[in-house]
Amino acid sequence: MAHYAELDANNVVIRVIVGKNENEGDFESHYEKETGKVWKRTSYNTQSNKHNNGGTPFRGNYAGIGYTYHTEHDAFIPPKLHASWVLDANTFTWKAPVDLPEDHTTVFYKWNEETLSWIAPIPDTSPSQLYPNNPATLANTEIYVYVSPEDANLKAQYP
Repeated sequence: MAHYAELDANNVVIRVIVGKNENEGDFESHYEKETGKVWKRTSYNTQSNKHNNGGTPFRGNYAGIGYTYHTEHDAFIPPKLHASWVLDANTFTWKAPVDLPEDHTTVFYKWNEETLSWIAPIPDTSPSQLYPNNPATLANTEIYVYVSPEDANLKAQYP
């Protein structure tokens, strides 16, 4: 199965569908004839111009709603997050003008567009702080459950 992205007049992705494999025919043209819109095949396994399974990357990134198809690169490019970021023509992703600090794998940073710098927004980066609703971090949390009188039989079954 293959995936196809529908493009608007500005080459922005407005929809992605699962369609026929390309070895079964030219389905970009088929969908264009059916809808009157431009369609481009996209690879679910391509991110940052790398194929997740070691294959050949296809069109830079898997298309998502809001991505733009660039004809000159034959690639899908995600929306630009910040005005100062520039396109990396090797990965077809946006890069900050300043590299992430070396400890970015253990400290979560947030981009500050006003200062053009990375800031650590969360002083406590423990899992319970970062993911407060994750059951794995609720081990020492007391949970209260209200049992109505109508459900009293449940209380007897599950003391």
